[in-house]
Amino acid sequence: TFKSGLFLFNQKRTFASRKTGIVPTLENPNIDVQELLAQGQDFTYDHSLIRPGGFFFFDDTQIHDAYLGKTVNIAPFLQATYQFSDAFQLYTGIRMESASTKIISNGIQKNPQTIHNNSIFDVLPSFIANYNLKINHRLKFSYCQSIVRPDMRELSLFSFYNPITSTSWEGNPDAIRTKINSFDLRYEYFPGKLNMFSVTLFWKYIYRPLEQVLAQGATVYLNTYTLKNADYANNLGIELEVRQQLGIDSYLKNFHLYGNAMFQNSNVKDDRTGNTQRPLQGQSPYLVNTGILFKEPKTNITFDVFYNRYGRQIVIIGVPVEFNNLYILPRHRIDVQIGKTFKEKFMMKVAFQDILAQPFYKVQFQQNEKTGQLKDARLAMKTSVGRLITVSLQYRF
Repeated sequence: TFKSGLFLFNQKRTFASRKTGIVPTLENPNIDVQELLAQGQDFTYDHSLIRPGGFFFFDDTQIHDAYLGKTVNIAPFLQATYQFSDAFQLYTGIRMESASTKIISNGIQKNPQTIHNNSIFDVLPSFIANYNLKINHRLKFSYCQSIVRPDMRELSLFSFYNPITSTSWEGNPDAIRTKINSFDLRYEYFPGKLNMFSVTLFWKYIYRPLEQVLAQGATVYLNTYTLKNADYANNLGIELEVRQQLGIDSYLKNFHLYGNAMFQNSNVKDDRTGNTQRPLQGQSPYLVNTGILFKEPKTNITFDVFYNRYGRQIVIIGVPVEFNNLYILPRHRIDVQIGKTFKEKFMMKVAFQDILAQPFYKVQFQQNEKTGQLKDARLAMKTSVGRLITVSLQYRF
């Protein structure tokens, strides 16, 4: 069987930002600026302070705070399915993408300047081979090419300040798309009912991966982040997935255990950091998701407990010597959901999200980052989060 189609995408954007600030009057100031800053940000809107000898507003809008953008993507594709036998199937496809993006910086100075103008053509093949070894046993091999493109804001020079993290973020007109080659070998076993077990070996070769990095420059820019392409990256790993009913004829049949665990190792080649090899930004060495679901058949009460944990990962790629890589440390998360159905029509659910509410810790390791312990790290940021409780009601007519 064959299937073909055409994907068309055309986007235009006109963006403008007005930047204003508040600074103390330089002539004969009679206000303790540091004391007011320590009290919080509400003083900004106190009209009694906006006066001679106090504070005044200023306009800091620049040409890069406004831009015009256009993206056009034309992609025909063809898919084919081959049924060689009851045991062997092959799914193939190819997608050809022609994508162009143009960004024009156009601020209040009315001096348009093209800062990004790129067109690229990609041929993206893919295939999946399924082979049924025995009843309930399946072997699958797949390969595909995919791409990740920066959006218009990430290609512009526009920058904005995040008051929560006390950092600034700006785009990079030199960023280009990332191309990913993915190889997967997967074994699946279906012993019956909803039970399932699978193991997957995967390898990804990533050409010009986009990462969030610290902007290079003077000390004043050490809290400014941007996007930048590394040279290439390899990511090799294994994933296990299980879904199991705990009983057959006993009361335990109302309990279902589910979960998946992934272990991976990524390696990046990046000339920006002095030809060193390191993990991919945002890549966790392990990820664990597991839970247990209980459904009581007589009372129609369901109870679901979910647990999540991930390994430490790089949040920001730093600058050698000046600013070490910024890591986020692992944390435990537990979610609980309780539900009940009344007469197959009305359902009520109560969900408790992130019960432990552990803080997010971002740190910098001063020594070897691969073996560095928490005691050797410098705390850069601690973010506390709250617990979320939601109640939902549903009625089926």
